[in-house]
Amino acid sequence: MLDLFERHYESVFRFARRSVDEATAEDVTQEVFARLLRLDDLASREISPSYLLKIAANLIRRRYQRERRFGELSRHMSGRHAESTACTRTAPRVVEERADRGVAARVLENLSDREREAVDLIVCRGLSYREAAASMGAKVSDVNNWRYRGIERLRRDGTGGAG
Repeated sequence: MLDLFERHYESVFRFARRSVDEATAEDVTQEVFARLLRLDDLASREISPSYLLKIAANLIRRRYQRERRFGELSRHMSGRHAESTACTRTAPRVVEERADRGVAARVLENLSDREREAVDLIVCRGLSYREAAASMGAKVSDVNNWRYRGIERLRRDGTGGAG
């Protein structure tokens, strides 16, 4: 693994840096190699540079989609950006741009614990429904319902009842 890291770190970083800022490229590059460590058959696999770049591209795409979902949710709240406390930890760049934190905190208090957790895990942290369900100890369909109801309540309450 160390040999793989030393040989391909720079090329994966340069690839990621073409699409994202330097700090994000560093995070993506480290995540690529962290994901390799999760492979059961890593020692028997032949890992090509293109395989590593594909992992990086997928991570960048997922990150973009997560930020876009968060932005869409934020726009629905009073026409201004808002933040969740959990999102503050996971998306600091996005949170720095938030204008009305009080509205978000007030609206998030109206969500049930399950709705708040589902929105945090899926929208803010970008977990899949399956990963969120495992984290919450619930069925995927329940997590999907909690996320849907949470987002609908955020849209409704965050826009003064309209929406």
